[in-house]
Amino acid sequence: LDWNERNVLGVALGDSIYLWNASDGSIQQLMQTSGDNSHVTSLAWVQDGPGGEGRYMAVGTSDHTVQIWDVQRLKQVRSMHGHRARVSSLSWNGPLLSSGGRDSVVMQHDVRVADHKVGTLRGHAQEVCGLKWSPSGTQLASGGNDNILNVWDDRYTS
Repeated sequence: LDWNERNVLGVALGDSIYLWNASDGSIQQLMQTSGDNSHVTSLAWVQDGPGGEGRYMAVGTSDHTVQIWDVQRLKQVRSMHGHRARVSSLSWNGPLLSSGGRDSVVMQHDVRVADHKVGTLRGHAQEVCGLKWSPSGTQLASGGNDNILNVWDDRYTS
């Protein structure tokens, strides 16, 4: 789950993502995965900054895919591949999206360009279960099921 600046909480339940507007209590389904064994494994809003629209959300799936969704239009606008297992964690740093997977890899995606994969970080022996960029955007913390915490300097993230 993840909350955006517009007070909307994105919640992954099985194969679907629901959007709960905490201001008015409304609930809307954003998406549902396709395929018998496909489900949502992570999500993260783009953090637009003060006054931002909270328009885009990254979604990680069990079929190794990172999707970008336009929440206002309820439409998938991008699909990015590269992981060999489920995408279990996501974190934004401006236009750079970091994704961590069960394949023990952290991938760096620049969503502005067609050839999105701009870096790969290898420092875990098991699933990367948590990712978070520092407020300054210069360090990325990654936590794994191997009980290792890595802090990556921005020199190593592209």
